[in-house]
Amino acid sequence: MLRKLAVLSSVLMLTGCRGTPATQAVRPATQAVRPATVGPEGQYLILRQSPGAAPIWMSPYKAVEVAEFENELPGAIKVNVAQAVRRETVALLLQSKNLMSVVPVEGFRRGGTPTPTLVITGRLLDITSDKIPGEKLLGTGNQLIARVKLCDKTTGEVLVDANVRGWVKSAADFNEEHLATGVARGIKKLLAKVCEWKE
Repeated sequence: MLRKLAVLSSVLMLTGCRGTPATQAVRPATQAVRPATVGPEGQYLILRQSPGAAPIWMSPYKAVEVAEFENELPGAIKVNVAQAVRRETVALLLQSKNLMSVVPVEGFRRGGTPTPTLVITGRLLDITSDKIPGEKLLGTGNQLIARVKLCDKTTGEVLVDANVRGWVKSAADFNEEHLATGVARGIKKLLAKVCEWKE
């Protein structure tokens, strides 16, 4: 129960990253409106950001390596979920015009590169389901929580440390790979924020 309350606390903090400020609710008629996200959604909460993670220093990163995600709850989180998080993260980042290279790797290994490279590492912390009566009472919905770090490949410095939440609106949708897609979307949003991407 204590673990579930801790997870709920993380979720409540993450919900502060969702939504659009009221001041931005009304858009000029000439401004294009982005289509709403369909299916799984992702959120992030930055826990720590080093001085080297200011946008002026982050924008030169044009290459990303995505390491395998560690699974801290192998009894609850299936192996395919960790694999899906990395696969979906790579697929989403490959769509970005801000990156020259996105490569899946087994783990984080320091080394010099011709192009400034970020390494994404992560740990899957928890998964919840409305199918479990106790968790349905908490009202947290179906979600997957991950701890994600953005590291400089050359120096090994952790530039950004964040919690990322993937979730689905429908409590009836407990396809765990959909939750993995949500985490991947949260990771892309995190990168877009700290690197000030213009999509």
